Amino acid sequence: MIGSDYMKCMLKQKTLRRQIIVSLIIGCMFSLFISACGSLRKNLPMQSSCVAYPNAPPTPKEAIQILIRNHDIPLTIHNSCFGVGTDFDDITIGDYISGFLAELTGISNSIIVSCAAATKEGEKASVWRCEVIITHADEEDEWRWGVRFDIDKRTGTLILDSVRCIGMG
Repeated sequence: MIGSDYMKCMLKQKTLRRQIIVSLIIGCMFSLFISACGSLRKNLPMQSSCVAYPNAPPTPKEAIQILIRNHDIPLTIHNSCFGVGTDFDDITIGDYISGFLAELTGISNSIIVSCAAATKEGEKASVWRCEVIITHADEEDEWRWGVRFDIDKRTGTLILDSVRCIGMG
């Protein structure tokens, strides 16, 4: 009887060990998958419109969509973005733009969007240079703040090192 109780106990421990090992393996695989996804995101360009724009620039709506998809670009991307925003806590392009959109009160507000070929002398443009500018004019309170960025014509991808925070007021 003691031998069979001992065998049952050993069998339970063996089963428990297998469950722990399987759980650890699954946990490690999940962890590796999550970290791989994270590193893929770091190495890939930011989200694009998934549409090429070889012949015509993005429409204003498409330019805004591309900017919104790239809301997580840190304000450290360029010196022009240092200290911009409506709160000290603003750390991304999304925070920056959201803050100024939230300030649009009154009747004299607009969003100006433009995209045109960005060319260097003697070269054919491979990118569209876009600007999304939020403007506010309420008596003496006037300002314009926005983002300038380039979009690769072939891929529709926002080019990270082209991002600039622009404006005044």
